Amino acid sequence: MMGLTCEALAGVPMTHTTDEPFAPPMATNWWAEVQACHDPIAYRFFTAPPLATAEGLHAELYLRLPERDQVVPLHALGAPVTHQWYPDRVVRWMEHDGLRFSSLMTLAPDRDVLLLEIVVENLRPTARSGLRLFLKLLSGVQRLVDFSSWNTVALPVAATRVDVDRNAFVFVGEGPACSVQGTDRPSRSYRSSVAYAEWLGDANLNGIVSNRVRSPSVVAGLEYEVDLAPGERWRLRYVNALAEREETALAWYDETHRSFDDVVRAARRAWERELAAAFTPGNDRFSGHLPTVEGVHAAVERVYLTGALNLLFMKRTGPRNRFGTTYKTISPRSGATSWLWDTQQAAAGLVHLDPLALRTMVEWWMQTDIHRCWGTNYVDGSPLGPWYSVNDYALFSMSYDYLRYSGDLAWLDRRVGEATVLDHLRRCA
Repeated sequence: MMGLTCEALAGVPMTHTTDEPFAPPMATNWWAEVQACHDPIAYRFFTAPPLATAEGLHAELYLRLPERDQVVPLHALGAPVTHQWYPDRVVRWMEHDGLRFSSLMTLAPDRDVLLLEIVVENLRPTARSGLRLFLKLLSGVQRLVDFSSWNTVALPVAATRVDVDRNAFVFVGEGPACSVQGTDRPSRSYRSSVAYAEWLGDANLNGIVSNRVRSPSVVAGLEYEVDLAPGERWRLRYVNALAEREETALAWYDETHRSFDDVVRAARRAWERELAAAFTPGNDRFSGHLPTVEGVHAAVERVYLTGALNLLFMKRTGPRNRFGTTYKTISPRSGATSWLWDTQQAAAGLVHLDPLALRTMVEWWMQTDIHRCWGTNYVDGSPLGPWYSVNDYALFSMSYDYLRYSGDLAWLDRRVGEATVLDHLRRCA
């Protein structure tokens, strides 16, 4: 079988203009998740249940265009953007007016921290001086009590303060929840305002030179002036650390900036260990393993491995999971939801990869009134949504897959709640 490395399993680079329909790729560390935007830098839907961030483009980079006396977001420049997905990261790039803007986005493997490396490169044989860049931050962060498929984003406003020593903003929202966002370079100014329109108007009029911070705020920003020799690259490293407690978020922010390269490498190693474990009997990450394929065409093998990657990307595990490990779909807008229907569609793979996790969810749903929900909040186990007519069939089908592939027929006599598994299945039938 082909090498189970992040490089070997990278997606095909996909180039699109901003007016073309396109679903940008995502990254996960098996608890937190984030989606790239149709932009070379920005991201959205950074969540780590029960923590969520505001809806919109986060870490959106603006470029000042002196000839138009405007500050314009990169995605509005009209240049096509290329995305390439890797299991551990998302890489993007675009070119405009002799400048190449690129980024690498990943999530720390053991905490709710997003890392974003931004590079601006001068492709021209002449120097570029006085480039004005503005990094727009969204402040909203919240601990959601109901982290459901219809409630996945935070309130847009949060208490805001500047931490100049850290080159960062500290945003504190309801819940409690805290987001510390900043970079490894000092900013020429630290700004925040309640209204996006007010910020944009001030930025265009004044060239982003004032230093005004308001609390609460919707947006905040960091400003940079860059000079580039021919072929020179300018790098900016951004971190967003989420936590319920401010001191935890600050500590994670500091540690990540101190060891940025190490954390990026650790994310890659974590994914490659996950990939290896998925095909290894007796591994310590899953209760089962996937079969390997041999002697097939490379294209067929790639299709099979892509299916395996889908299963691994669905995994959500950790101490905040009511069930230890579950599997979810429809990211990034599904909150902390595991659907019966979706899990049933993946069950034939999950019964090989993680049969105990599948059985745990099936047993939970046997004790749930599945005629009054479509799934389960895997943070607290509560039912979510209205009834789906497929639920009885889905529960029966998942049970069939588990029995068929595991051979665990004794499970039929196991008591789950007030009835045996067999009794529950009779009711479904």
